[in-house]
Amino acid sequence: MDGVDLCMCKCPDSKFIESEWHRKNNKELGVDYRYIYKNRKDFWFCDTYIPETEDYLKYFELLDKHIPTTGFACVLDFLGFPFKSLHITGFDFFTSKLHNVDEEWGDNNKRDPIKHRPDIELAWLKKNIEGKRLTVDKVLRRILDGEKFIKPKPTVVEPGYFN
Repeated sequence: MDGVDLCMCKCPDSKFIESEWHRKNNKELGVDYRYIYKNRKDFWFCDTYIPETEDYLKYFELLDKHIPTTGFACVLDFLGFPFKSLHITGFDFFTSKLHNVDEEWGDNNKRDPIKHRPDIELAWLKKNIEGKRLTVDKVLRRILDGEKFIKPKPTVVEPGYFN
């Protein structure tokens, strides 16, 4: 891809924990991420950051032993870098019930003991945003302030705008 110099993955190239629940339920891919790198070895089109297992486990522990969502893991990664500010846009911690722009967000595996918990991530951000060099868009600011998610009006771009 033109202009992309670095890709970032959230998952380590390892089996990051042993989980009896995942073994018993034949869901080992939920804790063993090596398949990602094996199956996609020809996909990576630029240098790719892959976190160390120890770093991933810090996020896992931070979230009360739950898997971080990709976006939240990225924010935590960037907080470790020296930068002036980081603007977060497009995050609503799934209060819209959507992910990947237009796919329904569902709690597909309610019994998974380490499933994503965007509510814990949102609580962490609320508690820690001050002094972290972070700014957020209007939608996330409203959510952080305790308002319910309100779908923003789409931006209409006139033909020829980008020419």
